[in-house]
Amino acid sequence: MIKVIAIIALLSLPFVSFSQKNSVAELQKKYKNGNTFTLNFDNSLQILAVSSSSKEYSADDIKKLKKSIRRQDFEELMSIKNGKGQLQVHLMDRKGKPAQLIMIADNESEGFIALDFTEPESD
Repeated sequence: MIKVIAIIALLSLPFVSFSQKNSVAELQKKYKNGNTFTLNFDNSLQILAVSSSSKEYSADDIKKLKKSIRRQDFEELMSIKNGKGQLQVHLMDRKGKPAQLIMIADNESEGFIALDFTEPESD
């Protein structure tokens, strides 16, 4: 699953060009200590991987993230379910151009991975 997400992440990098309030960054603050992997690359790529064995882990966090995305102007590009797991890809357009891409892979028994691709708005 992680290999699939990494490949999609690399292929998706050209599609980002604007910044947006970042729910993934908010989760990174919560999970900064524990059984997690976080990466914040120049504020354009943020990755959060949280194991269900992390003491801070809560399945409600991923539900809140998905709800937050639905409230914003994201379009769901893809949703794949496999047993208890799900992979979702969401894209936000601004002025006809891709502005932000968020991918979420979650499995209640294993944890979740959230990737957010953004770039500061160009002048």
